Amino acid sequence: MDETQSDYQKNYRKQYAKSHRRISISVSNDEYKAFSHLANKEKTKVTTLIKDFAFAGLSGNLAVPKDLKKELQELKFLIRNIANNVNQAAHYSHTIRALADENGLLNQIKQLEETVQDFVQEKMKP
Repeated sequence: MDETQSDYQKNYRKQYAKSHRRISISVSNDEYKAFSHLANKEKTKVTTLIKDFAFAGLSGNLAVPKDLKKELQELKFLIRNIANNVNQAAHYSHTIRALADENGLLNQIKQLEETVQDFVQEKMKP
């Protein structure tokens, strides 16, 4: 392997070109400012942000900003605690052979789900 650095780079670029494609897009200055602002908040580059958004859309997932992601993790933790409490209430109901207000519990969980959904929708507005 007596390959020089420039030969190595040339071969690498050839191989890279066979397996990758470059995509170029144009955006208005206002659009770029919006992307740039969000990229700065996310502490990433504009191109990385756009690529992440594109792949999130392609896979049908939601691209969630870091600060919102942290809040959602906290909500997830709280919801799991609530689910555990509901499970304990159901277990207690079976133990004493009396039913807890299961409809009330389910309505509370449904209300919580709607609240979380509204929260996410509100945070995702531009």
